[in-house]
Amino acid sequence: MLENLVQKHPFKAYALVFTCALVVMFAFLKFIEPKERVYSQYTVGIIVDEPVVINDIAIEPAKKLERTITTGFGSYTLSDKDVECLIVNAYHEARGEGLDGMVAVSTVVVNRALVGHMNSKTVCSAILKKKQFSWTNNTAKRNAWMKGLNKTELKIVVNAIEKFIGGYSIEGLEKAIYYHERNIKPKWSNNDYKVAVIKNHIFFNPIPPVSHYLRSA
Repeated sequence: MLENLVQKHPFKAYALVFTCALVVMFAFLKFIEPKERVYSQYTVGIIVDEPVVINDIAIEPAKKLERTITTGFGSYTLSDKDVECLIVNAYHEARGEGLDGMVAVSTVVVNRALVGHMNSKTVCSAILKKKQFSWTNNTAKRNAWMKGLNKTELKIVVNAIEKFIGGYSIEGLEKAIYYHERNIKPKWSNNDYKVAVIKNHIFFNPIPPVSHYLRSA
C-alpha cells in the first residue's frame, strides 16, 4: 500500500512518513522528559534561562535554591514533593497571614519531620497525618491538591515558601512543633510552652509528656 502511494503520490508519501516520524519523536521526548519538570507545576528554585509562565504564574530566571532547612532540631533537606506539600499546606493553613504566618506554619511542619512527630519521616507525612492539619480532614481538598486553588493567592504562597527555603526564619520558633488558632483552646494547650503569637495562630514548643511525638525506635 505504501509502495503504491510512493509511486502515485510521492510527496504525500514523504509527508506521511515525516509526520509519523514527528509523532514518534515527540512521544519519545515526552516519555524521557525529566520527572522534576512534570512532577509539580510549581517546583521552587527551578532553573530557567529566560522568564516563563506556568499556569499564569511567572517563573523568573534564578539560581537553584539550596533546599536544606535548619531549625533547633537539626537540618532537613527538602525533596520536590516536600516543597509541594509545604506550598499546599501553607495555602490552606495560613495564606491570608502574610510571610511570617506562612513561614511559621512551615517551620512547625519541618520540626515535626525532624523529631518524628507521630512517627513522621518526611514533611509530607507530617502534614498528612490524620487529624493534624484541619484541611487534610477534608477529602475533597486532599484529592484536589493544587487543582482549583486561587492562582493569585497561590503565587503569594509560592513566594513565601521560596523565602523560607532561602533562609527566612522567625526567632523563637526554632523548636515549635504545635500551634492552634487564637479563637480556640485545645485540651493540650499550655501557656507555659507558648513561644509566639503570629497572626491567627499561637505556637508552642514540645509539651510534656514528650514521648508521644518522638519517632519510634
